[in-house]
Amino acid sequence: MTRIGVVLMVGSLPLWLVLPILPFIGISTAAKAMAATAIVVVAELMFWGGAALAGPAAVRRVKSWWRRQPTK
Repeated sequence: MTRIGVVLMVGSLPLWLVLPILPFIGISTAAKAMAATAIVVVAELMFWGGAALAGPAAVRRVKSWWRRQPTK
């Protein structure tokens, strides 16, 4: 379960990278808005669902990948 959760959390990150590209796709503004909303909802559900499956220790580990501790 932990591996599935981590895969879901990491798998949600590429969805966020699609959002800046979305305005340049040749579809209507309404379709862009619906797509952006769907991407945000799916990415959030994937991340938090993965966090629930992985548990607190795995969430801390994944967060440490992009949050660095201040060095003294």
